[in-house]
Parts: sequence; C-alpha cells; structure tokens
Amino acid sequence: MKKAVRLLLVLFLVLSLNGCDEWDDWFGDDDDDDTTVTTTDTTTDTTTVTDTTADDTTDDTTESSGTEYATYFGLTNGGMPTFYFSKNMSEYPTSFTLVIDGCLTAEVDNNGHRWTGGGWILKQSEVFGRGMGLIGSDCSPGAAHISW
Repeated sequence: MKKAVRLLLVLFLVLSLNGCDEWDDWFGDDDDDDTTVTTTDTTTDTTTVTDTTADDTTDDTTESSGTEYATYFGLTNGGMPTFYFSKNMSEYPTSFTLVIDGCLTAEVDNNGHRWTGGGWILKQSEVFGRGMGLIGSDCSPGAAHISW
C-alpha cells in the first residue's frame, strides 16, 4: 500500500512539474491570447484568415468560394431526415446556397444561429462537437450541400 501511495505522489510530482501537453489536444488550450482576423479582398475574390497566437503567426489564403456536403445522420425527431455539416454555423459565410437534392434549393442569409425555409431548419447543433445541423420535411432527400 505504501508503494502505491509513493508511486502516485511521484507521478503527481512529475506531471505537475512537466505538464501534460497531450491534454491540450483533447481538452483544448485555454490561452486567452488567440486572435483570428478575417479580411476579404473583393478585387481578387479571396479571403485571408490570419491566426495570431503568442508563439506564432499563420497566414492562410483560400478561395472565397467552396462547397461542403453534409453527412446524413438518419431519420430523427419523428422521422425527419437529419444532416450535419463539419463546422459551426457561425464559421460559414454570411450567405450561401443550400441544396437538398430532390427537395430544395435556397439562398441562406446566415446569422450564425438559425435559418428556416421550405420546411427545413438549418441551425447550430445543440450537441457538443457537432457542427451545423439540417433537419427537414417529409421529402426524400438524396444528399445535401452548401455552396458559397
């Protein structure tokens, strides 16, 4: 029993002195000095995202247009088709086109929280770790995607 207590004390001491960087990967790094700046150049049709942290600076230039396909989750909430996108709703452009194959094509004014139209609801999922969710009407969609 004494050996187990000593081992735990030594392990605690080693972890408290060295830290555990792998935990940041799992639980996130809570440094408050992270800043993200997004600028759009309309003449070249590109968006520049600059992520500035205390240790480094990264500049990524990406095209301001793109397409993302949703992952079909199944029939939920009374048999309605449900899809999920990879990012939070607030991370998508302020306007994009939503296409639900065989059901709907609509222009979405993204407020980062919720959009409804044509019997469909597009909103941020309330489940931690899931991105933007799409749940809808009784049509039989083949796939769903957004384009910007």
